[in-house]
Amino acid sequence: MKIFILEDDYRQQGRMETLLQRLSVQNNLPLAQLEIFSRAERLLEAVEERGSHQLFLLAMEIKGNPLGGLELAKQIRQQDSQAIIVFVTSHSELMSLTFRSQV
Repeated sequence: MKIFILEDDYRQQGRMETLLQRLSVQNNLPLAQLEIFSRAERLLEAVEERGSHQLFLLAMEIKGNPLGGLELAKQIRQQDSQAIIVFVTSHSELMSLTFRSQV
């Protein structure tokens, strides 16, 4: 399984990568291929190239990008009905939006 991260804040990218590495070591699981993107369009291109059944950690808001995490998730879901999609945000007000969308 490959893991894709969409996050435009480089500090947050590093935190997510470190967390995934720690979880991998603690649970004695090899870290799958990990790819980090700051632009939704680039992530979508990678998904088309890589196939299906992947894990996606998507930031809800991407600065200067009309394709935020929720819209990106809908496009991923069209390509891969089995994708595991996790939304990441520091904005608690966006939590209910993710539940309502049922992506």
